[in-house]
Amino acid sequence: MIIPLIVILIIFLIYLTNKKAKVKIDTTKHSVIRISVLIVAIPLIILILYITDGRNGMLGAFYGSYYFFGVWLFYLLVESISLYVTKQNKLARTSLLLFIISACIVGIGTFAFFNNLH
Repeated sequence: MIIPLIVILIIFLIYLTNKKAKVKIDTTKHSVIRISVLIVAIPLIILILYITDGRNGMLGAFYGSYYFFGVWLFYLLVESISLYVTKQNKLARTSLLLFIISACIVGIGTFAFFNNLH
């Protein structure tokens, strides 16, 4: 019940920010911002859990990074839908392409990780 409310809230907030956005579309800046958030946040999660728990927190860091990556993918999907709704198709396609590439990387990594566990 709460997930649809969160999705609606995210779409509404993205719609408000895109409504006030400039007309000029810069897909490179759009992509760099999304990728840099991911590159900064995951090592930060690992560092914080390493400092607080030491080596015992590394499994938690792995799960925390994986959950953050999942939320980031969900955000990209919702953002691309909201950008299509607001008729900013170029940015929407860029977000969708980032989503597809990231989902493929996660899928291949998960397959390789679980394939080596036997």
